[in-house]
Amino acid sequence: MQISPIAFARNFDLESITIYATNPPVLGYNNGEHSSAGNYPLYEISECPIYVPAGSVETYKAADGWKEMADRIYAITMNTGGGTTD
Repeated sequence: MQISPIAFARNFDLESITIYATNPPVLGYNNGEHSSAGNYPLYEISECPIYVPAGSVETYKAADGWKEMADRIYAITMNTGGGTTD
């Protein structure tokens, strides 16, 4: 699975992103090159928390492209449907 570099272009009003994939999707172009922040579709949404399956949080935080955003990756919980930082 891959998230395109333009997937979230100009979506500045997003309050959070929830990803249900247990394995982190490839961010940016699927060519193995992640040489600049411009290749990552989630960098523009710098304050937006990212919610992933609880058992995958550490996997996302260690994955290429995702580790740069580790401080805003949280587990999905049942409290809000989308997740909380609790």
